[in-house]
Amino acid sequence: MRKEKTIIGQRIRNLRLQKMMTQKELCGDKITRNMLSAIENGYAAPSIDTLLYIAEKLNVSPGILISDTENDISLQKIALIDSIRQAYGREAYSICIDLCSGLSEDDEVDHILAHSYLSVAKESFDRGDLREMCALLDKAVAYAGRSIYSDGSVIAVASRYFKYVNSISKMLFSEQISDNRTWNDDISSINDEFCRYMLAIDTLNGKTDITGLPETIFSFSKLQYIKHIEAVKLMQNGEYHDALILLKELIYGQTALELPIMYNILREAELCSKETDNYKDAYEFSNSCISLLDRILKQ
Repeated sequence: MRKEKTIIGQRIRNLRLQKMMTQKELCGDKITRNMLSAIENGYAAPSIDTLLYIAEKLNVSPGILISDTENDISLQKIALIDSIRQAYGREAYSICIDLCSGLSEDDEVDHILAHSYLSVAKESFDRGDLREMCALLDKAVAYAGRSIYSDGSVIAVASRYFKYVNSISKMLFSEQISDNRTWNDDISSINDEFCRYMLAIDTLNGKTDITGLPETIFSFSKLQYIKHIEAVKLMQNGEYHDALILLKELIYGQTALELPIMYNILREAELCSKETDNYKDAYEFSNSCISLLDRILKQ
């Protein structure tokens, strides 16, 4: 009996400390500090009413306190879940990943990890660290596949990012996702602005058939996406001079572009320069493109 009392007491004490509660805060006006101290040190067993009260104050199930077997992962989750949710709500995704470290085989945690890894992978994409991005995306996909809460959007968005970087270099690929996926498979990715932008560009280049999709999906908050789409439209109409003006605004403008997007814009600027017989600019854009490719593949 002493062993059982000790286990219950240790669980109460650990949870109280993990939630940064003092004995006085846990006791409230229901139990005395002497009684709580005796319970936490294994000298007394809580009554049913006391146990229910303590569980309520700690925001845990009473069963967690009195179960016969240790469940450290469940206890860790209970202690950390509020902090995890708070970090996730603040979009502090790296902190979410750190907090979830060691918590396994939990659907809610796997769901949070899937979205957190996807978000930090996007950050790696933006700064051009594409090898790191691929590794993070694969982790996002793996966790999404484990969670019963997954709606497929994480895998769909990851698939589109992989498609984009694979068009830059065949060395950048997923070990989790088949490269045979189409937009029909990844339709849920249109909630992501970059994926909608990618869809618009692919449609203009004749790579994708969007029959049945409403044109209203092509709405963007990023001016650089709108400007690039307009430049591609001009190129499709053979208006290379006007297209090059827009592309130069994107290349030399004050708004920073994601490095992988800049790579493709430089390629298009090179093409427009050649089409307008401006070989000096074509040479400069070609060199810039080669240097940028070397940079994003070496990170």
